[in-house]
Amino acid sequence: MILRNKRGTELLHYTAIYIILNVIFLAALFVFVAQKSDNIDFQESVEARRITLMIDSMRPGTDLTINLEPLAEIARSRDYGGQIVSFNYGTSEVKVTLSRGDGHSYKYFTKLDTINVKGDGRKEVVVSLG
Repeated sequence: MILRNKRGTELLHYTAIYIILNVIFLAALFVFVAQKSDNIDFQESVEARRITLMIDSMRPGTDLTINLEPLAEIARSRDYGGQIVSFNYGTSEVKVTLSRGDGHSYKYFTKLDTINVKGDGRKEVVVSLG
């Protein structure tokens, strides 16, 4: 078959390429939204900020006991058995991890040498300031 209208076939090729690229883009967008709608990232962020705000509002000589059981339930449902809350004294960060990802870190402003943390970071953490 001899194609006499080359402009029409070019237009058809460009349209096909355009549709294929749009389908690829929408599929990538769908995968991204599906991963972010998991709500674990948001929960890690909220808990890290909550713990940081509690630490920053502490007065010297006080103890703060943080119950991690609700977070432990979420971590167990995600098959995560590691440390839920961890403290990095070098960077002054609280890190909350509820799944096998990186977790979420948030900085606190209290002096490093005054904070003492007890507990394994799985069920309960006691933070002492003073």
